[in-house]
Amino acid sequence: MRDEYLAAAATKPSLLLKGETPRLIDEWQDAPVLWDAVRTMVDNRSVTKSYTLDFEPHIGHYRDRYGLESDLVLHLGDGRYALIECKLGSGEIEDGASHLVELKRLIREYNQKEKQVPLREPDLMIVVTGGKMAYTRPDGVKIIPLACFKD
Repeated sequence: MRDEYLAAAATKPSLLLKGETPRLIDEWQDAPVLWDAVRTMVDNRSVTKSYTLDFEPHIGHYRDRYGLESDLVLHLGDGRYALIECKLGSGEIEDGASHLVELKRLIREYNQKEKQVPLREPDLMIVVTGGKMAYTRPDGVKIIPLACFKD
């Protein structure tokens, strides 16, 4: 079946883009012509958020020699990343959020001093908690209950 999809992508990639949207396209790197086909389809239809190309995300942990750390770092293949703190007690949410804001501030400060090789600021900051309500704080940190990740 995979070979059939790759053959279709090589000969007529627009066939694979027909149907309902939004649609996630995984492993598009095996058929790079899909990138151009998606771009053309979006340009012709003037519809955004119709297709999502999976950039093979991976999760890591960050800790540097200065003691800066983040419980989790979600990396996307296009360079975007999220810093994530896990604070299961509701009393720890403020600590986790403050820590993420401080990390972002330190990155921004570093970039003002070091112009040659700037660090990318986090695209998303999340505190995963054992609480019951998801919300976005005024500082931009997303608070997401662990229960939101079930199923």
